[in-house]
Amino acid sequence: MAQKYDILFVTTMASFYKVNLFNEIAKEQKVMVLYTGSTEGVRSADFSSVKAKYDSIKLPRNKALAILKTVKLLISISFNKANVSGWDNIISYLVVFLHKKSKNGCIIESSIFESNTKGLKAWLKKVLLSRVSTVYVSGKSQRMLADALSFNGKIVEFGGCGLLNYLPQPAYMPRTIVRKFLYVGRIAEVKNLQLLITVFNELVDLNLIIIGDGPQREGLEKKAGQNIRFLGSIDNKKLPRFYKEADVFILPSKSEPWGLVVEEALNNGTPVIVSSAVGCANSIVKPFSSGIIFETGNKESLKRTILKMCNLDFYNEIRKNVASMDFIERGRKQVNAFVD
Repeated sequence: MAQKYDILFVTTMASFYKVNLFNEIAKEQKVMVLYTGSTEGVRSADFSSVKAKYDSIKLPRNKALAILKTVKLLISISFNKANVSGWDNIISYLVVFLHKKSKNGCIIESSIFESNTKGLKAWLKKVLLSRVSTVYVSGKSQRMLADALSFNGKIVEFGGCGLLNYLPQPAYMPRTIVRKFLYVGRIAEVKNLQLLITVFNELVDLNLIIIGDGPQREGLEKKAGQNIRFLGSIDNKKLPRFYKEADVFILPSKSEPWGLVVEEALNNGTPVIVSSAVGCANSIVKPFSSGIIFETGNKESLKRTILKMCNLDFYNEIRKNVASMDFIERGRKQVNAFVD
């Protein structure tokens, strides 16, 4: 007899925030997760360390073997709903075409800012969406992408792309000086750290800490002034201390589907500065007045924004807004989107 599941999820890798989400859903639904493999860059050692409390299968990298294993799995199990993440692997297409459309969903974590809406890639996305009845979008920028791809089914905005290791929100405490700025993430071209370093090389009275690693690290370290420090990769469980010590978190990306580090910073009570290309900007920065959005790639816009954050009255008002955010409720909303 085939093993029965409530939901089959198809996603890339067992990142801690995905596992956290699936573990919570598994408390109420029987879950199977199919991991298709990852193309992720440099990550901290504990990025995939959370223990899964649901059934899962990791597919081989070889596409032919992955397809064969997926077909065998689909024959051996039954499931009420299938939710696939993204549209850049053949396994997602295989699952939605072999399962009833009315029971298929697509989780859209890409945003309108970095995803193709014209040409062959857009056509392939529309093909996948033609086989699903519901799309789950992280936020407003992802909803805009679904609209641009002419999806006309049900859209559920669930407010994230996984559950972080949420902590109790720190109480509001005003600060008497704004001087410590922080970046956490990969050190790669898309993150636009060249712009960030250029600006802080001019703002010598302000300090910037950069946490992470990547292909641009060596070159950027050579260009950085004495007010900029590179700390390398740090385990996720150790990051809260750095967020709390910082006055402001900055994410200057040229392209960012969502921005989990923005949520992490806010959950630790730290106001943020993000570029207009960050996917969560219109969902958790602007609506909550939890930071400032600057024009992507614009040096003067970023510099003005940083200096504005240094105004104590303005900064402490933002900090008060951040302290009022309810991340427990945000996490509950994500889980309920998939179990209702």
